[in-house]
Amino acid sequence: MKLAIQNQLALCNQLQQQNEKVVALNASERAKRNLDEFNRSIPNLAKFISNYELRNHSFFVTKDSAVNILIKSESMLVYPVEIEKYVSNQVADFFSDTYQHQDTLNASGKCLVIIGIGLGLHILKLTEKLEPNYLVIYEPEEDFLKLSLYTAPWFELLTLCNIERIQIFIQHGENSQNLASDLQELKQAFPSLGNLYYYRHFAYPKLDQSLSQLGVIQAIPTTAYDRHPYVLPFAEVSAQHRPTNLIQQQIFDKNLLFFQERFPELFMALQENSPQSDHSWQALQHNLGENSLFSDCSSNSLAEEKFLILKNPLVYGLTLSKKGNDIAFLSFISKLKASIDAAITNETECNLHFTEIILLGVLNSNACLAAAKASDRLLIIEESLNRFLLSCFTVNWFELASTKSFYFLIGQNARLEHIEACYQQGALNFIDSYIFQPYFTERHRKLSKNLLESIQSTNGKSNHFEARFKQLIRSYQNCAAYPILCRNSAAIPSMPVIVIGNGPSLEVAIASLKILRDQVLLVSCGTALATLLNNNIRPDYHIELEKETDTLTRLNKLPASELKCISLLATVEIHTAIPVLFKQALLMATTANPITELLYNSHKRSATILDYSYYTVTNFALDLLLQLNFQQIYLVGVDFGFTTIDTHHASSSNYFNEQGESVYDYELKHGATFEVQANLNSTCLTVPAFNAARLLMEQCLAAQSDNTIVYNVGHGAKIEGAKALHCLPDVIDNRTKLAVVKPNVITPAFIKTSAIDEHFSLLTSEDTANFIDDTLVLANQFCRSLLALWSTPTSTDCELRHTLRALVEQDQLLQALKIQSKVVFELFDGSCRYFSMLCHRYAKAVPHQH
Repeated sequence: MKLAIQNQLALCNQLQQQNEKVVALNASERAKRNLDEFNRSIPNLAKFISNYELRNHSFFVTKDSAVNILIKSESMLVYPVEIEKYVSNQVADFFSDTYQHQDTLNASGKCLVIIGIGLGLHILKLTEKLEPNYLVIYEPEEDFLKLSLYTAPWFELLTLCNIERIQIFIQHGENSQNLASDLQELKQAFPSLGNLYYYRHFAYPKLDQSLSQLGVIQAIPTTAYDRHPYVLPFAEVSAQHRPTNLIQQQIFDKNLLFFQERFPELFMALQENSPQSDHSWQALQHNLGENSLFSDCSSNSLAEEKFLILKNPLVYGLTLSKKGNDIAFLSFISKLKASIDAAITNETECNLHFTEIILLGVLNSNACLAAAKASDRLLIIEESLNRFLLSCFTVNWFELASTKSFYFLIGQNARLEHIEACYQQGALNFIDSYIFQPYFTERHRKLSKNLLESIQSTNGKSNHFEARFKQLIRSYQNCAAYPILCRNSAAIPSMPVIVIGNGPSLEVAIASLKILRDQVLLVSCGTALATLLNNNIRPDYHIELEKETDTLTRLNKLPASELKCISLLATVEIHTAIPVLFKQALLMATTANPITELLYNSHKRSATILDYSYYTVTNFALDLLLQLNFQQIYLVGVDFGFTTIDTHHASSSNYFNEQGESVYDYELKHGATFEVQANLNSTCLTVPAFNAARLLMEQCLAAQSDNTIVYNVGHGAKIEGAKALHCLPDVIDNRTKLAVVKPNVITPAFIKTSAIDEHFSLLTSEDTANFIDDTLVLANQFCRSLLALWSTPTSTDCELRHTLRALVEQDQLLQALKIQSKVVFELFDGSCRYFSMLCHRYAKAVPHQH
């Protein structure tokens, strides 16, 4: 149930801080005892918990000094206020049902399966009372596992398990999704396993689906999880007061006439799904079931969310790459956030008006009205057409949307790409914005997170000045010095190519690579270069996706003479000291880049933009080679998986020391392992990052022509669209005749590499000779304009009004700059937008203060 968290805070800051201090002391003592016991009983899990950093949740101390869990991005508490009572009732209900089968309780081999840890207050109670021989605990949300260290009686539980010889298994994260197969393995490992008892603390759709397949619970429709992301779905429907059918029908009819005139596409969708019976209101209520009303977990107005508005993760959740933690922009962010913090108190009068509100969900009519009143323009998002139909009986859309800008994304249109399209078309600004969720559905919850990330990326997270300026300088210097990938009509290359990743399958293929060395093009990827050179194999090309100083440091450790015999393939934004290490550098743009776009256009050439070149460098390599029309590609060491956690890369790679031990805890850094279908055998292990890269590679292959054959060699994960091979063949068909060569005319190496080299050409022209000078002059002029704008003297009593007025003028300067130079505009846009967003949020906190 959604709780307005500011109503759960103590009346004054001093009392709230006192409550938090007491809770923090107790929690720290509890965490120390628990962690010590984990280190004794389950050391691998102890290491994971110690190093795990919270992502989406944190503790919340209520005015009654109770600990709850806060979903940070949504200002939503996981548990009801009376947590102890809630857990006790849940446990009592479980045993009430269990004791109906009294004859099974004395049997040996009992296994207790617990779904969900949360605060962990239930686990010891259940174990003590049921006295199982086996205890299996599942928690897909790893934040909860970390938080339970401070609240759950793990010390007592693990001690009990040791004394009573209870076998305990804790599955978390991605590794907690295979309940049925886990239990099957448990039965095979422990033949004495008897009756299983299932306790559902939280509702997780995938685990519930497994329970349903096992016959433990009835199948639950996906909509049942919309009421709350964790709390168990209930059958009861809380009814909202329903006005008379006549009034409802009149509102509905007026809304449909309005949509027919103003929003014809929406009207057509509504007309096709409109209820035809006299009891249309009741029919819709019945069809929507328990998710139709949300009257008990809903925010009626933005005033209930004052705390979230002032501490909105849209503004406060901005995080930058750890590689950029010393930049001026980060210091700038910290100082401005501190200013807002200083201005916010519990008594702060909050200005609740926004330029735009994005409303997720329409079933609460009061919330719809509040959002309309509090915004100049309103974007309404509702993924359920039936829910929007229901709102048409209670919300006067025809009145609200007639006086201000309204946009509707309903049903299939309720997607992130459509919201971003509204921004691109100028309908949304993403600066003085607020994402208002009166209640929560699973789809809206995911959409909210994705939208949050999209707005943050637009407003400084990935396009702040320092990042853009580095991109500008590197791109210009590299484009001026090295050949760039351009579209051309080059013949389809017949040369087979082997893409070499640093996976465990590379070790097995070393001998074959030495045999095939002169028959194919060899392309090494990232850290695989060191493994090849360690085995006296020199590739024709080396490809890098990472572009910062850590890559330069890694390459500088390799023999310089070897690198000078290898050609580099990389992005135009790579560190300028890296290309000079190699024989030659051939560069390309992997994403839309205004600098390279300008340079390409000045030469009347079109860039080849690579759409699938991220996650790993092997994705980059395959995407590039497919764009260059290679027809025969072998993937070696591109495993995206491994048989055991100790074999995550090639054994002779730099991921292992001289003793063959991993140089760091791979699972701890990259996430818990889980099983996927293997290339050759039944299954293999993978980690979340590898799996994401594998799925993207499958998309890349699906987009290519049928004439291309890609082979997946080795024991890694299955890649859909690639043919599985156990090992490399002894001979690879190569229609390019390398042996028949006239002396002093051409070399076999030239024939091999020309298949790639001919796609790249230098961009040299008088048109771009003064490009960087002109850019910097215009950038300097814009900086002076900004300084002049913000240094204008003002009287203290109108400082806030002056700030908001200056923000408007700043935006006008930016739009004028966009017309003059898209490149210079890109330099400043992200940082200026974030500054504007912070200023608007500051204005919310101090509407009448200086």
